[in-house]
This record gives sequence, structure tokens and C-alpha cells, in this order.
Amino acid sequence: MKLVIKTSDTCAGKIIFFLCCLFVSAVSAGQLSAGQMEEILCNAIRENNISKVERAIFAGADINVKDELGWTPLMAAAFNDYFDIARLLIEKGADVNAKTPQGFTALIIAAGEKSLLVSRLLTVNGADVNAQTETGLTSLMVSVSRQANSLSGWLLEMGADPYLKDLSGKTAIMIAEEKGYDEMVSLLGKYRGNFYAQKKSLPIKDSAGIQNFGVTSRHGALPAASAVLGVDDNCEKLVKAVRNNSLEMVKLLISQKADVNFKNKEGITSLMWAAFNNSPEIISLLIENGADVNARTKDGVTALIFAAGTNSLKAAKILLENGADVNAVTRHGVTAIMSADSNKFREMITLLADSGAKYRWISFY
Repeated sequence: MKLVIKTSDTCAGKIIFFLCCLFVSAVSAGQLSAGQMEEILCNAIRENNISKVERAIFAGADINVKDELGWTPLMAAAFNDYFDIARLLIEKGADVNAKTPQGFTALIIAAGEKSLLVSRLLTVNGADVNAQTETGLTSLMVSVSRQANSLSGWLLEMGADPYLKDLSGKTAIMIAEEKGYDEMVSLLGKYRGNFYAQKKSLPIKDSAGIQNFGVTSRHGALPAASAVLGVDDNCEKLVKAVRNNSLEMVKLLISQKADVNFKNKEGITSLMWAAFNNSPEIISLLIENGADVNARTKDGVTALIFAAGTNSLKAAKILLENGADVNAVTRHGVTAIMSADSNKFREMITLLADSGAKYRWISFY
């Protein structure tokens, strides 16, 4: 039953005050642990309920607490484009430059969501515009990849360095050129003259990997998806057979002692292709013959993350039943449930959540 309190009721204010007092009293009496308070804070942010956020902070919740994925409340607010909550957290002392284990900051996350307002809020409050992830990703690279012209312009105005390189040696302007974003190339070109010093940097590959293969698969563009996955024509025969969804050929090759855990140059395995294709019979066959359900690509993507990003429910179920790590994180900070959530795959989200996925920071639609 849902309890509704009308704002016109004369006692409404007293009731709300009473509930707040009960909450604070419970904390004072030791009935709520620090972990419980922080859980309340996390839930309040997920609900975009600023009043609950204020009460949780007042009660002593740690605003810089990190979840299992290394995300802070401010990162969650940035991810969901919750400007008012982000501002409140910063006012209360949230660390604007906190990083996940992969090196993601709230600003990089905000840039990934094309959130101009939250990005402005973060930068004027001291966020490092040139912070890089462990793979060298910067907020500018992300905004360029997302074709967020206004946001990219703002970051450049705030000192974002267009010369920083990712691990593959790419700069923001190179990313724009590769994607054919002419307006973005022009914008970046205007600022290049402001940076004379070449800085040493770590850097990224294209941050859109997971979402790209999710989109291409939903539109039936397997050749395009193949490019994302990085499988070339010279891959081991078993990988080709799985990619072509040829069960009989897979059986034959396995009987001839084909390596079920063979990886191509990008680290793609046969099981990953089977998950991508949502081929339950092939997946079961590969697992029965020793396929590693938690093998990773060079970017840390697992078969389950491939399945989640393509809404391959049957594949995901078999993988989970055989020990797939539901909370595996890619080098770019993506989990299976994050991939499913970004594509609004409700059944997949439910399956993963029921299997123990950490979805605290995920924005459900």
C-alpha cells in the first residue's frame, strides 16, 4: 500500500518532521549502522530524491563512500544527470576528483552522458579536466566520441588538453576525424594552438565499444558488429564455425581437438561469439568441453557482458548457471548490467539483478 500525504494537510509538516526525527533518533541510538545510512543515501540518489539525500547526509552518511565498483554518490549523480543532487553533494564536501579502480572520475562519467550542466558544475568546483583513466580516457575524448559539441567547447575553455593521447596514441581530434565529426574537428582545431607542450600521458581506445555492439546487433548488422568485436578472417576455424552458428561444424572441430579457449588478437573466444549470437546449444557444447566462461578480451569484456549487450537471454542464463562472474568489470568500467541498462533490456536487467549483479548506481527506466 502506498501512503500519500497531501501537502495541503495541516499536519503534513508535523508528520514529515516526526518521520525525520525517528530516522535521526534511530541513528543516534545506534539502530542504523554506517552501512545502512550509506545504503539509504544510495537509494535516495537512485530515486532522485534530494530530500532523502539531505536527511541521509544530516544523519551522518559518508558522501564519499564507494560501492563495490568503486563509484561514489557524486559519480552516481553525474551518471544520471542529477544536477541538484550533484550540487548538494559538492556543497557538503564530496570529492570531485575521486576515481574508480579504472580511473573514472565524475567528470568523465558526466561527459559520457553528455551532461553539460553537471560537467560545468564539476569543473567550476575543481574537477580535473585532464584526468585520465588507467587506459588514458579523458573527459574531452569522451565528449568528442559522444559528439557533444557544446560540452567539448566548455571543456576546452576550462583547459582540456586536446593533445593528450590514449594507449593507442590517439588524441581527441584523431577520434573526431575517424568518426567523421567535421564540426568537432573544426572546434578542436581552433584550440590546438593554445597547447604547445606535448605532455606524457596514459590513454584509451574507443569508449563506445559495448554500446556499439549492442546497437549493431539490434539492427541486425553482423558485419558491423564483427568489426567491433575484432574477429578477422584468419581466426581459428572453431571461432569461424561458432561465428557462423554452425553447430555440426563446431562438433566436428571439437572432436578434432580444436582449442575451445583460443583467442584472436583482440582476445575474442568462441564462447564470446556464441554468447553474442545467443546460441545456447553451442554455448553448452563449448562449456562441456572446457570453455572458460570468465575469459576476457584485451579490454576485459566477458561472454556474459557480450550477452547482456545484445540481449541474449538464453546465452546469459547458461553462462550464469555455469559460474559466469555477474559483476565482472571491463577496463572501461562497464559491467553486464550496465550494458543491459544502457540498452533498456528489462528482462536482462532483471535476470542479472536476480543473479547478484550490483546495480546500485544503475538508472532504471
